[in-house]
Amino acid sequence: MVNILDYCNLQCVVISIAFLEFEYQTYEYPSNTVFFPERGTISQMEPAGHSSATHNIVVPVANHPQPSPPAAAPLAPSTPMGSTGATMREDGATLSPPNTWSSSSVEFLDDTDDNRLLFTCTFTIPHGTILSSTLYSENFNDQYLEMGTNFLARLEPKGQSFILSAAAASVKQRIFARVLMPDNQLRACELLCEFEHDRAKITVLALRSAFNPQGSHVSSNFHVFTFITKHSSTCALTHIDYASIPYLGLLPTDLIGKSLLAFVYTPDVHVVRQAHVDLHNSRGKIVKSIADLRLVAHNGSILRCQTEWSAYVNPWTRKMELVVARHRICSLPIGDADVISAPPVGLQSKTLPTVMAKTFEDELRTIMNKYLPLSLWFITTCLILSKSLPDLFFPEEVNAVRAKLNKSL
Repeated sequence: MVNILDYCNLQCVVISIAFLEFEYQTYEYPSNTVFFPERGTISQMEPAGHSSATHNIVVPVANHPQPSPPAAAPLAPSTPMGSTGATMREDGATLSPPNTWSSSSVEFLDDTDDNRLLFTCTFTIPHGTILSSTLYSENFNDQYLEMGTNFLARLEPKGQSFILSAAAASVKQRIFARVLMPDNQLRACELLCEFEHDRAKITVLALRSAFNPQGSHVSSNFHVFTFITKHSSTCALTHIDYASIPYLGLLPTDLIGKSLLAFVYTPDVHVVRQAHVDLHNSRGKIVKSIADLRLVAHNGSILRCQTEWSAYVNPWTRKMELVVARHRICSLPIGDADVISAPPVGLQSKTLPTVMAKTFEDELRTIMNKYLPLSLWFITTCLILSKSLPDLFFPEEVNAVRAKLNKSL
């Protein structure tokens, strides 16, 4: 038996070695990575890299189109068009270095193809009574935004709450919400909001599919695209790049707080499970999916992705607390290319039913809440420091190493 002094000294040594080991193994995340992004309603509406007090919102003036920005310098072949400086992984290359995992890999949309401006509207807060409006699209008539009517009634309920919450907390903000169009269909739009004391002015821009379904060639406007998702140990999504909207048709507000499996194609849930098992075995280091992961777009089309995974491991609990996934869309969707449009009436869901999804979520939670295995180097060092290591410290791992050492002697 070890005396109390030896026991305390050993405890200090073990804790110090454990801390150094995790510090050595855990790679450095980018400076803009947030490990605990549980945020309020306002923050969830903010696009990646933009604060709630963004001051660069410009409202176009009727009959005076904005000058197009200067053409960007040509990029290297390995970098997708419109990227923000993140180095993209080439085909056949090794796993991407962690410092290339930016929060958003491309600019949101290219406005050089067509004009996305639909209309501007000024209305009262919080009642939503329209004071004035200007229409820019031929698809809208004067009755659509008639003075005295309620503008908020043309938004889905989530969009209404986002605008009212933003008005209480910021001056300018970008919001993504679905707006009721003249054909009585909800369409995803980008809302540039400016708030005053008792009123708001909103510029509504249309969101276009990245696959150019209106063009003569569907693939003429498609480029390889990479985006980031983050989910907690409860499998709830805490972040998705807003730049993924033209590729998935899903707004961040459609997914934040929902299950990771909410947009994963049913036959591919085993790919997600195996990725979490590999993450656990690699102690949070970057791993690659065993196969391409298929995601379901808003209109029901299927997108094939090459996905890499990493995890933040809490050095005190030895558990994975946050998983970051890097999805690379490198092919056209299977199905309708207009991923922004609503799914056809009667289309059967291509994601897991609620009951089955809960079963898989429980399995993923179990994997993420397991203690990560200690390295052979760490346990062997402890055995060298003390031949009689108390069983209080990681008895399963210690006994396994003792058995291996006894066999080798």
